[in-house]
Amino acid sequence: MEIYIATTNAHKVGEFAEMFADSNIDCRLKSAADVEGFQAPEENGNSFEENAFIKAGALRSKLPKEAYVMADDSGIVVDALGGAPGFILPDTQEFRAPAPTRQTTKNFWRSFQTWRTKSGRRALFA
Repeated sequence: MEIYIATTNAHKVGEFAEMFADSNIDCRLKSAADVEGFQAPEENGNSFEENAFIKAGALRSKLPKEAYVMADDSGIVVDALGGAPGFILPDTQEFRAPAPTRQTTKNFWRSFQTWRTKSGRRALFA
């Protein structure tokens, strides 16, 4: 069985490979980097789950209907923001661009301004 992981991050694909091997699941993993013409979508969901679906859908659109696709998303969760994802920054692929987008910068500063005025500033990487 062949499974596509909606990422171009080789380390993340390796982590998935270890999980499958530990579970005795026999499969070949491929990444989004293996798919000609794939371009990472804008991750504009309101949750990690929504962003994972966005990434999976973008990759799925470039593959045959019978292909299996998986995706995940992660980031910083901030207690002072009610556990909401915070500090929305460019991912590594966008970071290589000349500058973050105007919306990304606005999202960061809005999160930061809210966070700095509250108690309970603990943040976790999820």
